[in-house]
Amino acid sequence: MTNNPLLDLATIISSSNQKVIDRVSYFNNSQELYFEHYNSELVEQGIDDVDEVTAEVVLVDALLHENLLVYVDWKQEPDDVLEQLVSLSKGRISNCESYANLLNFYRNTEYGVGHFLDTQGDWPSIFNCIGSVGLKLLAIDEDSDGYALILVEHNSLDRTLDAFEKANVRLYSHFAE
Repeated sequence: MTNNPLLDLATIISSSNQKVIDRVSYFNNSQELYFEHYNSELVEQGIDDVDEVTAEVVLVDALLHENLLVYVDWKQEPDDVLEQLVSLSKGRISNCESYANLLNFYRNTEYGVGHFLDTQGDWPSIFNCIGSVGLKLLAIDEDSDGYALILVEHNSLDRTLDAFEKANVRLYSHFAE
């Protein structure tokens, strides 16, 4: 571990992916140079000032570019999101006992995925399904209406949550419960 909490967090949640580490290090070394280098990408996200580039934005972008995160809009079809999470988990989620029931429910719902990520109800739980295969679903809160979803191994959850706290990187709190 380093003396840089954001870099430590990036290392943990990317499983030491060098490209993620390099991108976060670039931000740590010079926010201005980072902003200049990734300007077109940031402007597409509605970020037009260096002061708007947060640790959350940098982390999400770094993970997204390495396919280590699923980024979805709140109104996206839940079955599409579930299938993306299956891919992110390298198929593990599809081994969940309730997976077929969850996928069928999601294919036939009229709600966007945000409904199922933000509220509890009498429907199959994506959190329970993912949890049953030894993973935890977390969402990085980058202050947008989208969800930056990551999967964390249960056995490293405490370490990961501690790293988020030390780096002052926000998570959607109801995901981390």
